[in-house]
Amino acid sequence: MNARIPIFPLFLVFLLIIFIAGCAWGEQPPWDEGGDVLELRAFMRAQVRDDFVYHFAVDTDGNPLTGPGINPAVWEGYWVVEWENGSFFITDPEGNRVFFFEGEIVNLTDVVIRFDLEEIGEPREIQVMVVVTDRTGSLESAMETFRNINTRTDFVPRVFNDIRVEAIAEPSSTIDRVEGRITF
Repeated sequence: MNARIPIFPLFLVFLLIIFIAGCAWGEQPPWDEGGDVLELRAFMRAQVRDDFVYHFAVDTDGNPLTGPGINPAVWEGYWVVEWENGSFFITDPEGNRVFFFEGEIVNLTDVVIRFDLEEIGEPREIQVMVVVTDRTGSLESAMETFRNINTRTDFVPRVFNDIRVEAIAEPSSTIDRVEGRITF
């Protein structure tokens, strides 16, 4: 007796599996389309405190060789978000400063900000810098140098852990690491 396995029902089951697996991925953007939001997260070694200022600078000029340095007092022409006295503020490249509503403190130790990329000109490449100072502007800790984030490809968090820490820095002013990513 020669048993034959019906091929057509197996083919239908195979198509059903492919259809279900394809739907599990959800809608994907075109390859050349960038994300919608830049998210930067600074992980501190201790609880965030009001007596420090947490600075985030974003350079959107498109030049991957230039970006913000570690001195926030000389930052001009950048998008700058600061957490100071319990509130977030944003300064645009022209120097206008207003409240910023896209920031939060998470787990008491992480400072998170989100930029709508459309609002900052939909740059293809951006340079970021994170610095912590005391209220007088003295450096506590900072990234060693600015880092580049590509808005078309950096959808997985990029971790920057090359942190410069001043000898007198307290744990709540010391950056442990910074993560940057683009989300939809």
